[in-house]
Amino acid sequence: LRPSGVMAFDNPENPTIIEDFIRAIGAEPVIYAYRNECCGGYIALESKDLAREKSRKVTSNAAEKGAEVIVTACPLCKYNLIKNGTDVPVVYFTELLAEALGIKE
Repeated sequence: LRPSGVMAFDNPENPTIIEDFIRAIGAEPVIYAYRNECCGGYIALESKDLAREKSRKVTSNAAEKGAEVIVTACPLCKYNLIKNGTDVPVVYFTELLAEALGIKE
């Protein structure tokens, strides 16, 4: 989505591309307050505590709203959300697409 002036295909402040993707493969997205917030991956080397706090806000909010899976478009987010602990599975969007297409590992 960035730079938004160049990419210009979704709202950078409230993107819906992941929700549209989830609907397109036949699932129902869960809309939760922290779905577009940073996981803290950018700060993980400098402050593991802050990265953990940011990640847990995302994962706990998703769980509270009933999410069964957290889908991310960023491999660093996937790593950081899993590393900082969650009961909700975290998948990269291509993994979800492969499952929807019936492709097994």
